[in-house]
Amino acid sequence: MGKVANVRFAPQVDRWLQRTKDGEYPLEGDSPALVEEFFRLIEKIAPCGSDERREVWVRAPRGGIRNFGNFKEYQSEGEVETYEEFIDLWQEYYPEKESWYQITTMRHEDYRVVFVGSRIAIQVNPPRTSGWGIDISPFVRWLMYAVGKAIDLMAEGKYNEFVRKNLPAVRKTGTISRKEYLDLFPAIREEYRAEISPTDIAEFVTLAEAQDEDAPQTHLAEMTAATFYQCCALGYEANGYQGREGHSAKEQYYLFADGRDDGLQEIDENSPQAFSEWYHDKQWKIGHPWEVCRGGNSTHVSLYVLEDEKGYYFCVAGRSYSRSIEAIKFYLALHRAGYPVRISDAKALAARFTETDKIGIVPQGRITRYCEGDFPGEKIIDFINLPYEKEKAEKIAERACWQPIAEQKLL
Repeated sequence: MGKVANVRFAPQVDRWLQRTKDGEYPLEGDSPALVEEFFRLIEKIAPCGSDERREVWVRAPRGGIRNFGNFKEYQSEGEVETYEEFIDLWQEYYPEKESWYQITTMRHEDYRVVFVGSRIAIQVNPPRTSGWGIDISPFVRWLMYAVGKAIDLMAEGKYNEFVRKNLPAVRKTGTISRKEYLDLFPAIREEYRAEISPTDIAEFVTLAEAQDEDAPQTHLAEMTAATFYQCCALGYEANGYQGREGHSAKEQYYLFADGRDDGLQEIDENSPQAFSEWYHDKQWKIGHPWEVCRGGNSTHVSLYVLEDEKGYYFCVAGRSYSRSIEAIKFYLALHRAGYPVRISDAKALAARFTETDKIGIVPQGRITRYCEGDFPGEKIIDFINLPYEKEKAEKIAERACWQPIAEQKLL
């Protein structure tokens, strides 16, 4: 089913995956012809999704330590000092005798893509290209060899049972109850609750469980920029932000918010009419005026001003694990001050305290964000990989509820 050339062991496969850089490069040498041959091979497997999606699990042996790397090179780069450390590093990266990879292919018109795990490895007719061309022939030959072995197992009727029995937990998708997880690692529970009092937790849980999905019952008849700034200042105070002292509410906003306010600072902050005109001006909605505690795409806190037929109200959003305590304190401060306010994902945030929800487990190598689509029909907001420490991973794995592994068959 294809001859392996230069690539056989998992460390070699992983080095090629680093080199391919998401497949945005021209294919050189024998690569174009080999990629065509690879697609003809894998398309013997029946599609399992839209855009002719095909999936198959393949394996690569760990090999010896020489296949991992050169001790002298690792030593010269400061990665290790002794050969014993080099062995430990090898076994840390490759604790098992073989590594598993999920190969996924898709095609849409003349575009085709090969995923290895969650990483794009090859693209045919990509929407854009970058850098110099690469001859990936050795890597494609390994793909053909590995997929060919899986196809042989399918032909013998043994593939699905083999994968079901042997796929490592670190490559599976599943859930674990938050309580069981935190009972295993109570320090994580303590760390999450360290910056919020038991009284605040109890109040928040009560409010969150009572909150429906609609707007608050009360509204503000009018809104001004000054009111918005004052609410921000209440949240900053509740979170003990350093540097706010001696600054007006407006100044605090520009100290801690994203800063891309779409001209909010230019309007009369005490004028309801000025705020209404700014709020309803559709031209400005390209910035981040509501990002009141700046951070990354998924790690900031927002305070939205919303309006319906009854008037204005606020909505706090910030469910990321690292920022949710700030969001909760922000919400409580506004609620206690009498402002109409709700908080997004209220019940899911409360469940972090009551420990009545689940944590999603995604395969190692998968970034633990934006994984909601892997858990259809479930409300999962936190995701983890199994840890590399074998003992910890086994404790989680034996308590996890694993999703069924999709069966594959030949056409």
